Amino acid sequence: MIYKKIAISGLNNSRFNYIKKRFKTTKFLILNDKNYRNKTIKSVDAIVIFAEWPIKKFLQNFFKDGYQKFKKIKWIHFSRAGIEDFLSVMKNLKIKITCGKKLQSINASEHCLALLLYLIRNLNNKNEHVVPGEINGKNVLIIGLGGIGSEIAKKLKIFGANIDAIVLKQRKISRVNTVHDKQYLKKIINNYDIIINTSPLTDLTKNLFNKNIFNKMKAGVFFINLSRNGSIDFKDLKNYLKKNRYGGIGLDLSEDFLKIKMKYLKNFKNVKVTNHKAGITTNLERRFELMEKNIERYIYKKKMINIVDFNKGY
Repeated sequence: MIYKKIAISGLNNSRFNYIKKRFKTTKFLILNDKNYRNKTIKSVDAIVIFAEWPIKKFLQNFFKDGYQKFKKIKWIHFSRAGIEDFLSVMKNLKIKITCGKKLQSINASEHCLALLLYLIRNLNNKNEHVVPGEINGKNVLIIGLGGIGSEIAKKLKIFGANIDAIVLKQRKISRVNTVHDKQYLKKIINNYDIIINTSPLTDLTKNLFNKNIFNKMKAGVFFINLSRNGSIDFKDLKNYLKKNRYGGIGLDLSEDFLKIKMKYLKNFKNVKVTNHKAGITTNLERRFELMEKNIERYIYKKKMINIVDFNKGY
C-alpha cells in the first residue's frame, strides 16, 4: 500500500532505484522540466531536490504561482545551503522546508584556503616586487561560524593563525579565541590581517560589507568572501579597491552577477574571483545521505534535519 508520493530531481538510475527499494510504501517520481506540469507530479506530498540542473524552469515557475497547483505538498528539500532566493515566497507556504546546511563545509573551506593561499603567496605574479606572505601568526576574523566557518577555523588553526569570530548567535567554539556579536564588527575590524565572510544572507547581513567596514580595514588586509553577493555593497567595494590599501581580495560570486556587474575586477591587482565554485564538489555522498535521512524522517513523521527557520532566513 502506498502512503506517500515524493518527486525527486537529479538522481541517477541506480540511486533512484535504491531509494524506491529502501522505502517501498512510498511512490517516487522523477521530477524534471519536461514533466512538472503533469497531474501525477502535481499530486505529490513532497519534492526532494537532489540536483537543480534538471528543474531550472520548474523552480522559476513553482515559486511564482505554480505552488498553488500542488495542493497536497507538505515538504520541500533543497540540497543547497542558501535559499534566500525563495524565502519571500516560502514564508507564505504552510509547508516545511529543509536544506543542505553544513553539507558544503569541507569543499567550501578548502576553496577558501585555495583563494587565501593564492593571494597571500602572490601566485598571480602581477607584481614581482611583492614578497609572498604566510598565514602563520596572522590574526584572522571569521564572520559566521556555521558549518563552513567552523571548518575554516579548524583548518586555519593548523596553519598557526590566531582566530576570532563574529556570530549572529553567541556561543563558544573550539579553535576560536574570542567570539564577538555582530554589533562589534566596525570596532574590531582593523585588528585583523585576514577577514573571511561566510555569514548567511539575511536582513541582518545584507550589505554588511560597505564603505564603513572597508574603510576601517587595516592596510594590507586579505579579504575572502564565500557568502552570497548581497552581503557586499559592490559600489563601496569598487571605491575601496581604487584606494589600493588591501593585500588581496578573493570573491566567490554567481556567474550572472559576474557577467553583468563585475567586469571591472580584472583591472585590480591581487584580486581573484571564482564562479560560485565554493559549493561544488565531486563528492555527493553527504548530499545523498542527508536526503535519504530526511525522506525516512518525513515518511515516519520524525523531526527532519536542517529545517529552515523563516524568521532567521536559514
